[in-house]
Amino acid sequence: MTDEKTQMTERRQSLLTTMQLKYDAGITCTNCSGLCCSFVANSMQITPLEAKELWTFLKQQKRWNKHLKDTLQQTINDYGLDKPMPGNGKRVFSRRTYTCPFYQEGPLGCSISPKAKPYGCLAFNPNRKGASEGKGCASDQITLRDREEKFKEKEQRLNQKLKSDLGLFWDKTNIPEALLELGSKLETDTK
Repeated sequence: MTDEKTQMTERRQSLLTTMQLKYDAGITCTNCSGLCCSFVANSMQITPLEAKELWTFLKQQKRWNKHLKDTLQQTINDYGLDKPMPGNGKRVFSRRTYTCPFYQEGPLGCSISPKAKPYGCLAFNPNRKGASEGKGCASDQITLRDREEKFKEKEQRLNQKLKSDLGLFWDKTNIPEALLELGSKLETDTK
């Protein structure tokens, strides 16, 4: 377990360091309502590995329960996350937006520890002091790319193993669907 936690932290370290440097420079999310976590801008998708790490965090925090599962399902229903995107028969690259079920209004923002957050969430930060209402914020694509390149082979193996072991058919999907599917399969495996 400790080795898993260490690896989990290592995979996030460059993103956590970037976040901390911005925070130390006074570039924080404290003036914002959190539009990036709401249906206005959020379309976050995660890999099976990120879903497993998030699920493990929720289990350890004793938050993986019927109430949370109902909340995840309600988010799926409210935003049609399980429905295909409308299109004209051509390939569609857009994703549905949704309010993250872990978003809390106010200065706390997210109820997930940065050590368990999806990589994309960690990479999305303000770029200037006083940023609010999503203005002056962006995803740090350079740090994300560098992080991905460093862990690419190992993460590909871990994701493929999870997909194979649990019978998952997605490489990335939205947080609520990822957690519900992976969680139900992990619960079945541990019974």
